[in-house]
Amino acid sequence: IEKLQTPPSGLTIHVYHLPDKWDAGLLAANKECATHQWAAEVKIPRLIRARKELEPSDPDQADFYLVPFPSKCYFNKVAEKRRSKMTEVFVQILEHIKNAHNWWARTAGRDHVFIFPSGVGASMFPAWRTYIPFSIFLVAEGDRTKDYVNTWKDIIVPGVSHAGMVNEPPMPLQLRTHFIYFRGKLESKDADSDGHEVRRPLKLRHDLHRIFSRSNASSRVVFTDRYAQPAVYANEVRHSRFCICPRGGTPWTRRVFDAVFAGCVPVVISDDVEFPFEDFLPYDEFSIKITEADSIQGDHVQTLLAAIPQEEVEKKLTALNTVRRAFLYDKGCALDLILHQLANKKRQFKHSSEHSWMK
Repeated sequence: IEKLQTPPSGLTIHVYHLPDKWDAGLLAANKECATHQWAAEVKIPRLIRARKELEPSDPDQADFYLVPFPSKCYFNKVAEKRRSKMTEVFVQILEHIKNAHNWWARTAGRDHVFIFPSGVGASMFPAWRTYIPFSIFLVAEGDRTKDYVNTWKDIIVPGVSHAGMVNEPPMPLQLRTHFIYFRGKLESKDADSDGHEVRRPLKLRHDLHRIFSRSNASSRVVFTDRYAQPAVYANEVRHSRFCICPRGGTPWTRRVFDAVFAGCVPVVISDDVEFPFEDFLPYDEFSIKITEADSIQGDHVQTLLAAIPQEEVEKKLTALNTVRRAFLYDKGCALDLILHQLANKKRQFKHSSEHSWMK
């Protein structure tokens, strides 16, 4: 992390100026979009604009072109989760940037970057395969089973956690009251293509709830779907040793980031998930991963975690404290790690079948 805390030398990114209805005006009318778990779509363009060294002296020579459209904010607040409306707005945005400059036409959008910071990813724009199939997506959802995540070209970025997770120091291990902790939904709340709400039970979480409910008489194990205020939830995570992070409606779960920020060892139960910066960060040193099938075999999870020596838990907590800034945008180096991955994409792009050179 120390080596990656500064941006790669020579990398340049031009940020498009979009009409207010697709950028500043949209965010001004929906201020909560800047603090939600998918607020990476707000933070990344703002932080890149603030890094003057990233702005090319000649935009024609930029390595990448960032389209700062807050897609999830628009999807939720304007399109009301209607995918037909998302197709309409993306087509309009693409017409706007194509008419303004020839940058898109030079590479068919291969050096253009879009941000899709939620579990639905680029699927919120059903026609992405037609309009932006070669562009780079910054996605929170690292789902190895979906075609809208392709890590050869795309980059998985961190989600955004509640401020109470980020601003408080880790709790000493001896003061933690919970051995195992999970608080979250047992059913997903999604939308169909017309924006109508669709609820589905989350089978894995239901199975885990059934298993852990046998231990709920003890305050050392908490596995519940009861709602808690964000400050209460943040305090509970800080007072926990192991935080269960099971997949939800998709493999992605924000609870991994909550656990990292709060200093609780993440126990990932999601077979197909891929996390941010796996090329750089040793996830096995600060987290635990259990297969979905193993996790519902009786008391397997509790037995496994109880057998981990105290000194090993301490090592993971120390590693957590070291890597947590890699997942922070404003007070960490998440953007720098994203920039390093973009620099790697730049090299791949220049050595791909789409390029030729004379020297």
